[in-house]
Amino acid sequence: MANPTFDQLFGTNQTPTNEALALLGITPAVTDARLAVQRIVALLEENYAALSAANVNLSTYSILKEAENVDIDTQRQIFTFTFDMKIAATTVEDEPA
Repeated sequence: MANPTFDQLFGTNQTPTNEALALLGITPAVTDARLAVQRIVALLEENYAALSAANVNLSTYSILKEAENVDIDTQRQIFTFTFDMKIAATTVEDEPA
């Protein structure tokens, strides 16, 4: 079993994913989709820690996503991501009809 691709994890290929990551301040560009996920998680952790330290009142949301990619012969691993995120919104936009 091959490593997960950008299409499998993000629904798009490497170039637009790296462009989106750059807009989030995540640089340099990555060639491994799993590394992109790790960098997003690290950014979420940093932002959460900064907001918590500033005593910002945050709303709590929970999400669970599991991805399994195991192949002992090629040393694949199981990745399980669990987020108990506190999200703050500074602006509200209506969704298009």
